[in-house]
Amino acid sequence: MADAVLVATVGGTSSNSYLTLAAAQLYMDTRPTVAEWTAATTNAQNQALISATFRLEQEEYLGVITDRDQALKWPRSGLTDEDGRQYDDDDIPTPIERACCEVALALLKDELTLGDIGLEGFENVQVGSLDVTPRANRQAGTLPEQVKRFLRGLWVESSGISRAVYRA
Repeated sequence: MADAVLVATVGGTSSNSYLTLAAAQLYMDTRPTVAEWTAATTNAQNQALISATFRLEQEEYLGVITDRDQALKWPRSGLTDEDGRQYDDDDIPTPIERACCEVALALLKDELTLGDIGLEGFENVQVGSLDVTPRANRQAGTLPEQVKRFLRGLWVESSGISRAVYRA
């Protein structure tokens, strides 16, 4: 299997990550518990960042993309932080980078998977006499709470799969 090639060019047409491995390492250096990140190979770290970016790409965000040719949903324009400061429309906001790192770490810790089938939130599911045991450390398809906090003000949090339909 070939090594993952991480491309973190902001607004690039072939970008597959919101941040470089070096930038992710700087964030991880601020976290108290990152044993899984530290133990992972460079290739596994790259894979985790790419997968985390693609997971975050599945969300709906406020604002609009800055270039119609960019590969990823970020950078975006028309957004401010919680204190009203305008985000640069040619940069990835720090909360998005942090969210990406947290998702990457959750993937390495096996607290989140991209291929959830809906039963990942359960330790045991038995049909006869219905025996359901919830798994304490994860819920199927749900972003970690820290990630949700980072995305506050930048995304449209959806509690279901339905969306409004508008006529042209």
